[in-house]
Amino acid sequence: LLLPPGGVTEGMQFEVIFRDGVPISDIDKAISVAYADGAMQGDLMPDTTGPVAVRVEVSRVEAVLAGPSADGWLGVASLRRERARAEWLQSLDGSRHWRKALTRWRRIIA
Repeated sequence: LLLPPGGVTEGMQFEVIFRDGVPISDIDKAISVAYADGAMQGDLMPDTTGPVAVRVEVSRVEAVLAGPSADGWLGVASLRRERARAEWLQSLDGSRHWRKALTRWRRIIA
């Protein structure tokens, strides 16, 4: 996901358009499970195959942790959070965000 030109600031609003749509499994786990189990009928499901526009309003901006020397470093809790974020980025869209994931991995390995 690319940031808007000029970066993001608090209070900013913008739209992100997903040209290929959004897979149901990425929207909500409960919806994905209900759809897979046949609990939801086809006419009740939202159409997520075409372009999907998502409106974003930024409520707070926080700088990422640079490592143990940064303010806000919480030791093992911060390591776990960085690892979870790295794994999530790595698994997104067929490893499309592997460079961002690698940045996170380097923070916790160094």
